[in-house]
Amino acid sequence: MTTLLAFFNYNSENVDGRAYLYHEFPEHYVNERKVGWKRRQQGFAIGRMWLASPFQGERYYLHLLVTVVRGARSFEDLRMVDGIEFATFKGGCIALRLLADDGSGIAMFSDAPEFIPGRAFRHLLALAPQHTTIHNPLAIWEEFKGGFREDLAHLLVTDRVRVPVGGEDMEAGLAQDYGLYHIQELLNEFGKSVAEFGLP
Repeated sequence: MTTLLAFFNYNSENVDGRAYLYHEFPEHYVNERKVGWKRRQQGFAIGRMWLASPFQGERYYLHLLVTVVRGARSFEDLRMVDGIEFATFKGGCIALRLLADDGSGIAMFSDAPEFIPGRAFRHLLALAPQHTTIHNPLAIWEEFKGGFREDLAHLLVTDRVRVPVGGEDMEAGLAQDYGLYHIQELLNEFGKSVAEFGLP
């Protein structure tokens, strides 16, 4: 019995916990193994949740839902919006407008440059529109293009990367153009083009 299933069970059998989100539950209840959740009599606790990446698909959407749906009694309950049960957690997130903008995508790219080099950062941009809900890759390219091309000037000067045809005479903008060229090479693996994602 996981803590989430025990949370569902408690809310199915009791009404007093339905005002709380899953991560708020430990402030008011204690989870005992083989017993489940019971009202907290003393002490204080802060709930912690497992992390989920946008690349994990339904697990990520489940994670989003438990942070906004109060008093859920089942997985089906999490997917229910305005009396309609959606077939997937992603469908429930869309109905609740949790995926209406690129906020989570922007957060993902904001943190990335500190941990990954330019090549991996470009790979992230190539993968993101196919596995997440990013609607405007161009806005993300514009905001973070420094990170996308931070390694390219050095690589081009040292001949460690292939220069696109006609790129030998270019100076200004070569790193940016090569960054897009490299992203296109990555997209070729998926039969996609940068134009499809609104990139220049």
